[in-house]
Amino acid sequence: MATIENVDMDMDMEVTGYAIAIGCLISGCILCFHGLKTYKILQFAICGLIGASIGLGLHAQFGRNEFYIVAIVLGLIGGYLGYRHYKTGLYLCASISTYLVVVSGFLHSAYEMVRTTITEIPDATTLLVIWMKRIKEAGDLTAATTTVIGEQTATVLGSIQQALELLQRGMLYALIASIIIGVLAILLGDFIIIVFTAFLGSMVLTMVIEKFVQIRPDMHVIILCGIAVIGIVVQLLRKRNA
Repeated sequence: MATIENVDMDMDMEVTGYAIAIGCLISGCILCFHGLKTYKILQFAICGLIGASIGLGLHAQFGRNEFYIVAIVLGLIGGYLGYRHYKTGLYLCASISTYLVVVSGFLHSAYEMVRTTITEIPDATTLLVIWMKRIKEAGDLTAATTTVIGEQTATVLGSIQQALELLQRGMLYALIASIIIGVLAILLGDFIIIVFTAFLGSMVLTMVIEKFVQIRPDMHVIILCGIAVIGIVVQLLRKRNA
């Protein structure tokens, strides 16, 4: 019975995963290739999420269920203000979208850095051989065990430290880029909307691709930029022909 339940649970999770992937595929295509036309909806959604996150933050701080209602109300207010106050919402959407796109690239690189290090750790048989060699060299079972474990731990911790430093740099670059794009969005309007919606949609589509295919960090950037450029061209052509 437990086995059947586990199989059913795995199937449900797989179906849910595919449903999410299809939803991301559709939303990514809409953002990437129709971003300018659907921008108002995006602006409503992002500003609404900002308002809702404030309410959820209050719930996390005070632990009262009433703040879920506050989150809903603030989400609706935030969405309405973002929709009605064009330039404020435009700046927030452009900045947040740019930040997410830039951080996603650095996050993928940091993840690959840690994953590669863990993959390179010897398997159990190799570790046993190394352990036996250390015993022969040290003549002490405890010292040999400590040495082997310490070597592997140091490798993993060093990789994690490098990944965190890379991610911190990425967050700084993303913050700078988000401020610049936010200001340009106010100054240049439609063209910047096309650019950041194309890149935001491309980020979502790249995430969908990565669900089914393992991609190296350099290919992640190439695919993301390639899809975004296609999205920019399509949107510019639509705008010119409108």
